Amino acid sequence: MDTYDACRERGGAAIRRAENLMDQVSSERTARERRVRTRLARLVDDPDALGLVISLTDDVVRTLSPRAAAKSLDDALRRGGRRGFSRGDWWGLQSLRLLSRVAPGIVQRLVVWRLRQLTRDVIGTTESRPLERLVSERRRQNIRINVNVLGEAVLGPREANRRLEKVLEMMTRPYVTYLSVKLSSLVAHLDYYDPEGSRERLASALRTVVHAAAREGVFVNVDMEEYRDLRITMAAVHEVALEEDVLPLALGVVVQAYLPESAGLVDELAELAAERRRRGGNSLKVRLVKGANLAMEKVEARLIGSHPPTYPSKSDVDASYLDLVIRALSVGDDLRVGVASHNLYHVAFALEVADVLGAHGRLDLEMLEGMAPAEARVLARASATPVISYAPVTDPGDFAAAIAYLVRRLDENTSPDNYLTAAFFIDSGSDRAAATRAAQRARFEMALAEASTVSRHRRRMALESEPGEFTNTPDGDVTDPRFVSALRNALADLKVEEVAAHLLPAGTVEGIDPSRGRVAYTYERPDRATAERVLADLREAQPAWEKRGVDERAAILRSFADLAASERTLTMAVMAHDTGKTPGESNAEVSEAADFAREYATHRDDATALGVVVVTPPWNFPYAIPAGGVLAALSAGNAVVLKPAPEAVLVGAHLADQLWRAGVPRDVLAFVPTGDDDAGRCLVEGADAVVLTGSLQSAVLFTSWRPRLHLLAETSGKNAIVVTARADVDAAARDIAASAFGHAGQKCSAGSLAIVTTEVGRDPAFWRQLRDAVDSYEVGAAYASGSHVGPLIQPPTGDLERALLRLDDGESWFIEPQPLNEVRTLWRPGVKRGTRAGSWSHLTEWFGPVLAVIEVADLDEALEVQNGTRYGLTAGLHSLDATEIAYWLERVRAGNLYVNRTTTGAVVHRQPFGGWRASALGVGPQAGHHGYVAALSRGVPVENSADLEELRGGVRRWMEEVGRLARDTDSLEFEWNLHRYRPFDRVVVRVEEPSQLLLAALELVREELGIAVELSSGSPVRSRLSHRRESVDDLIARLSRDERVRWLSSEDPPTSLLTERGVAVDARFLEKEGAREAPRWLRSQSLSITRHRYGNVHAGPRLIRRGQHLLPGGADA
Repeated sequence: MDTYDACRERGGAAIRRAENLMDQVSSERTARERRVRTRLARLVDDPDALGLVISLTDDVVRTLSPRAAAKSLDDALRRGGRRGFSRGDWWGLQSLRLLSRVAPGIVQRLVVWRLRQLTRDVIGTTESRPLERLVSERRRQNIRINVNVLGEAVLGPREANRRLEKVLEMMTRPYVTYLSVKLSSLVAHLDYYDPEGSRERLASALRTVVHAAAREGVFVNVDMEEYRDLRITMAAVHEVALEEDVLPLALGVVVQAYLPESAGLVDELAELAAERRRRGGNSLKVRLVKGANLAMEKVEARLIGSHPPTYPSKSDVDASYLDLVIRALSVGDDLRVGVASHNLYHVAFALEVADVLGAHGRLDLEMLEGMAPAEARVLARASATPVISYAPVTDPGDFAAAIAYLVRRLDENTSPDNYLTAAFFIDSGSDRAAATRAAQRARFEMALAEASTVSRHRRRMALESEPGEFTNTPDGDVTDPRFVSALRNALADLKVEEVAAHLLPAGTVEGIDPSRGRVAYTYERPDRATAERVLADLREAQPAWEKRGVDERAAILRSFADLAASERTLTMAVMAHDTGKTPGESNAEVSEAADFAREYATHRDDATALGVVVVTPPWNFPYAIPAGGVLAALSAGNAVVLKPAPEAVLVGAHLADQLWRAGVPRDVLAFVPTGDDDAGRCLVEGADAVVLTGSLQSAVLFTSWRPRLHLLAETSGKNAIVVTARADVDAAARDIAASAFGHAGQKCSAGSLAIVTTEVGRDPAFWRQLRDAVDSYEVGAAYASGSHVGPLIQPPTGDLERALLRLDDGESWFIEPQPLNEVRTLWRPGVKRGTRAGSWSHLTEWFGPVLAVIEVADLDEALEVQNGTRYGLTAGLHSLDATEIAYWLERVRAGNLYVNRTTTGAVVHRQPFGGWRASALGVGPQAGHHGYVAALSRGVPVENSADLEELRGGVRRWMEEVGRLARDTDSLEFEWNLHRYRPFDRVVVRVEEPSQLLLAALELVREELGIAVELSSGSPVRSRLSHRRESVDDLIARLSRDERVRWLSSEDPPTSLLTERGVAVDARFLEKEGAREAPRWLRSQSLSITRHRYGNVHAGPRLIRRGQHLLPGGADA
C-alpha cells in the first residue's frame, strides 16, 4: 500500500476522532456562544431572514441620507424574515422601524451600532486596545491570531496605498505576529492583458510587505480570492520568494480547493519550497481553504459565457480538499501546511494524515475568528498542533468596508451544503442532530472515496450550446496564458503595411495610426463611376443570393462566426493599429461580431429582400458594428456595400476579407471605401436601404439626398448615470469612470454625464473614490502593454476640444485633462464639477475623455436633467432602493437602461441596442434583436378586408406574446436583462385622401396596441381617429422628439427636416403580418439590472414583473 492509500485508510479513525471532538465541543460552548448559534440556526432555516440581515448590513449602513436609511429599514422588514429572528430581536427591529419615522438619524446610528455588536465576533476593529485584548485572550487559549486588514473597495492607487499603509502600520504593533494580505488590494487596476507588468507591480508590493514583516518579526500569508488574479499572484510570489534577501523569511500562500488547478498549485509551491531550501532559505507555508469567492466567480463566468472556474458541486470541493491535505503533507519538511476548515471530519482527517506521515511539526489548524470558537478551543487543548484564528479587522468609522466580506461569510457559511450550517444542529442531542451527523459522515466518506479521482482539468471554458440554439461567444480568456501570449505576439508582430498591401490597393489616401499620429498605410478611394458599377453588379447578383434560402445563408453566417473567433487576436491587433482600440475593448468587439452572426442566423422569415443595402458604420466600433449591419442585410437576402469609416478602412477591409473567406460571394458583398463625397452620395442614392451608425448630421445629410430613403440609423447620444443617496458609492464611482472613459470616451454609449443627488455630491467618499478610479487608468498607445485608455482617433477639434479645454459658468476641474503626446491624441481623462442643468456641457455630445457632474436635489430633478437632452441612447441609475429603481424605469426616456452597472458593453441578444429620440432615426429596431433582420426586408401589404383580419389576429397574438410583456432575454439569475416595447407620446400618420381600408387598418392598430394615433393631412378626412388638417410645414413645426411619423402620403416626406429635429420617419406601407407591423408603432427598450450583491442573489433591491412594468417587491413573479 502506498502512502496516499495509507492516508485514505485512516478515514474511519478520522470519523471517530471527529465525533469525539464534536462531543467535547458541545460541552465546551459558553452560554453566549449558544445564543449566537441559536440566532444563526434561525437564519439558516429562513432564507428571507438571511436576506434581511444582508439588507441591513448593506442598504441601511451604506445609505447617505438618514431618511433614505429609514426607508431602507422599512423596505427590508416588509420583505419578511420573521421566522429567522427571536421574538425580542424581531420586535426590536419593528420598534426601530417605528422610531425611524420621527428620528431617522438616530435609528441609522442605532442600526450601525447594533450590527457592530452582532458582528464583532466575526469582524474586529483595528483599534489597538480591543485588538490587543483579542490577541491576548486567544494566546491564553493557545490560539494564534492571523490579522486581515479590510478597507474600502480598491478602485485606484490612493486606496491601494492607504491599504498598504494600514498593513505596514499593523505590523509595527508588538502583539501582531501573523498577518494575511491580498496582494491585489495593494495594487490598483491589475491589467490581465499585461501579466508581466501586473506581476511586477504585485511583486513590488509583496517585497515592501515581506521586508517590513522581517523587521517586525511578523509572518505574512498571501491571500487569494479572484480566479483572474491567480496566475499573476503566483508568479509574483515565485519571483519574490527566491530573491536573496527574502530567502531567509518565512512566507505563506493560500490555495483554494474549489479550483481544479489547486493540486497543481500545491505541487508548484512544494517545488518552490524545495528550491528555497536548496538555496539555504526558509520554508514556505500553504494554507488550504475551500474557496472564498464562489458566488462572484459564478457571476463573472456566466457574464462572459464561460463555465465557472470552480468545481460544480460541494462534494467535488470536499474531495479536492482531502486530496490536497494528503498531497501537501506528503511532500516533505520544506512545506508547512495550514488546514483551514471548520469541518471537524476534515480537521480530524488532517490530524490522522499527520500521524501517518509524522508531519505534526508542520501542520497548523485554522478557523475563522468568531465562526467556531468552541471548536478552536477544543482543538487547541486536544492536540499539540497549533491553532490559528483568521481575524478580519476594519477601522471604526469604516464599517461599510466590511460589508462585502460579511455578505460572503453569511452566504457561504449558511448555505445548505456547508458544514457550519449542519454544525448548528450537529451536537444538540436531538433526532435532527443524529440525522445531521449521519449526513455529514456520509459526505466525508464519499469525499474521501473520490479524493484520488476528482478531476484536475481546468473548468473555465466556453459554455456549450445545443444545435440551433443561440449562445453568446465568450471573450478571449485573459486567465489563459495561451491566449494572452498569442495576443501579445499578434500586437507585436503585426506588419500593418503588409496587411494593407494584401487587402487594399495602394493609393494616395492615408490611413493614420492614432496612437502615434503617423501614416500606417495608404489606399485608393473609388470614384463615382466605380460606385455606379458596384451597385449595378450587386443588383444583378442579389436575386441568386436570395434564392439560396435562409438555411444556406445562415450556414455562411455561422461559418463567419467561427472564423471571427478563431482569428480573434489578429483582428484585435488590426483594431489596435488602425483605430486605437486597446485589447480590453477589442476583445469584446470580436465576440460581438460573432454574436451578430449567430443571432441573425436564427432569423426565419419569408419576406422579400429589399435589394442592395449600403452599410456605413463608425470608426469607434470598426469591426462589430459593420459586421452587424452586413450580416443582418445578408441574412435577409440582400446584396451589400460595406462603406467603412475613413478612419477605419483597414479594419473594414479585414472584415470583408473574413466574410468572403467564410463563404459570402464576392459579387454579393462589395467593399467600397468612399468618403461622404460624390461616390459616397452615389451609393446612398442608389441603394434600397442604408444602415447608418454615425452622427445625427450624417442622417440629416443622407435624407436630404433622398427623402424616402429606407434608413436604419443609430446616431448620437448624451448619456447620463444618476446616483442617489441610496447608492453604493464605491460601485457608482467605479461604473461612472468605466462608462465615461472606456475607449477614451469615444463610445456612442459612453456616460459623459453623472447626475448626483445632494447627499452624494457632498459625500467626500464618492469624490475620493471617483478620483481614485480615474487615476487608476494608464493612458498609452493601444498596442502598448498596460494601456487601459488608448488614443483619440484624431487630435481634438470642435466640441471635443471645447470640452477638454474650456469650463462653463460654475464649473471647475475636479481632474483637469492633460495632453500626453505631441500629436494630442493621448489625454489624461478629465472630470468637471459644478455643471449646471441646461448648460453646454449638459446638452452637448462629445467623443472623448471628459466627464461632467451635475448636482440635483432628488430623483425627480435628476430625471428632468437626464431626459432634458434631445437624445435617448443609454441611461444609468445607481440605487439600492427598489422603489427608486421602479420609479426611474417608468420615467426615463432612452433605449437602453442600466441599473447598478455600467452604461456600456451591451451584449447581442442579451441587451439589444438602440436609442430613442434623436439617437435612433429612420425605421430601425434595436440591433442584436431578431426584428433587425426583418427591417431589411419587405412583407405583403394590406390590400383587402381578409388581409385586415389577418393583421388584427397577428397584432393581437403579438401583443399577448410579446408587446405587453417585459421578456427575459437570457435567464440570468444575477442580472435581469429584459426587453419590452413602450409607446411613443403619439404616432402621427400623414395621409392623402386615404381609403376606407387604410383608415380601418389604422383604427385597428390604435385599438389593438392601445396607442395614441393622430391623422395629419392637407384635406379633410372622415375617421374615428384624431385628425388635424394642416400643411407639411405646420406638421414639422409642432412635432416633438418623442413622437413618430408614419408617412403614408404620396407627398414627398420632409425627412431631412424632421430628422434634424430628432423625429423618426417611417414611409413603409402597412403590412398584413402582425408580428412585422406591430413593432413599427412602438419603441423598443432594453433593461439590464444587476440582481445581486457580491454574488448573493438574495440581497439587494428586489423587483417583480407585472406585464411590461417592474414594481418594488419580492421574487420575480
